[in-house]
Amino acid sequence: MRILELGWEFPPQKSGGLGTACEGICRGLLRLGHDVTFFMPSAPERDDIALVGANSIHQDNPTDGSLTPYSIASSLLPYHSETSYQDTPHPFEGGYGASLFEEVQRFASVAAQFARKGAFDVIHAHDWMTFPAASAIRHLAQVPIAAHVHSLEIDRAPQGANQTIMDMEKQGLQAADAIICVSGRTKSMVIDQYGIESKKIHVAHNAAFPVTRPRKKHPWGSDKLVVYLGRITHQKGPETFVLAAAQLLQYMQDVQFIMAGDGDLLRPMIERVTDARLQRHFHFTGFLKDNHASDLLAMADLYVLPSVSEPFGIAPLEAMLHGVPVIVTNQAGVVEVMPSAPRVDHWDVVGLSDWMQRILTNDDLANELVRSGAKDLTAVSWDHTAETISQILQNLA
Repeated sequence: MRILELGWEFPPQKSGGLGTACEGICRGLLRLGHDVTFFMPSAPERDDIALVGANSIHQDNPTDGSLTPYSIASSLLPYHSETSYQDTPHPFEGGYGASLFEEVQRFASVAAQFARKGAFDVIHAHDWMTFPAASAIRHLAQVPIAAHVHSLEIDRAPQGANQTIMDMEKQGLQAADAIICVSGRTKSMVIDQYGIESKKIHVAHNAAFPVTRPRKKHPWGSDKLVVYLGRITHQKGPETFVLAAAQLLQYMQDVQFIMAGDGDLLRPMIERVTDARLQRHFHFTGFLKDNHASDLLAMADLYVLPSVSEPFGIAPLEAMLHGVPVIVTNQAGVVEVMPSAPRVDHWDVVGLSDWMQRILTNDDLANELVRSGAKDLTAVSWDHTAETISQILQNLA
């Protein structure tokens, strides 16, 4: 089957997230014998892909005999809002859309031009920014669309969802021939938010790549290390993490906390830690590329995912594969494949702090959580995810 992927970050630049999911899915589809063409925006700061012009398509180095990635120079990023798009430098004067939505339409236009040159059996489009491109290509090529939902606008901005983005999500999902969601939780949200019929929606859980990296020692001696790894935005619950850490430090001092990631709440979190005089226990790394994120997980004693609304959450799987116990919130889709992981509601600061203390002070409990988590993950792999997606796409083609 000839699959046109409209996706992001190939290869990915960070652990977890949409780029990792796109890579895992594509690698799995290749192993099943499909021909995959991967078309994506390439952000201006990428230094591993040569961008030949604002309106030009660039063929990147083929990564496999059956996979050829193509990129177009674009300022689109998978978690952009209109505000963050306006804050992004545009290196080719006049070549980019004046607004996020103009840039999405520009990408759609160029993608349609690109698709004229090839023959595809199905389009697999990842999240709302690629949905207009999928529709434009189908108009020309008359091929079916599978819309893959990795997150919804109400996940990313629960306190201030953009109505224009929601309208584009709805239009794209209604137009799609099939919808693939990363969790049952996300499927339910698509049904509730957009009134899409259930029989059109399928679930293909995310996964994580196997880990061969050995455990490492961190530089804080006998102190325990608790890690937050992800965007520092309201969706990810950084406030809950800081509040729970502050409460835990009232009972035990031999703990260090690392918040790895960037986002609009990074500065407020640093200020909150400073105001509470917790600087000796807190460390902010900013954005980490994949290899550095793996190094961090290899040193951790505990990983926490305190998300307010998490469609899936790949990072807990990555932590568990590094031999690290995890705590997740009930509002994360990953609980569907990690039933043994301790969980709390995203607002439950006391409950999160209590679980942290129990795990950090009881090695037997920590080891048991790692063992039970490993059993949970025996059925989780990108190959399994790709098999599910392959069947969905074949039913459309």
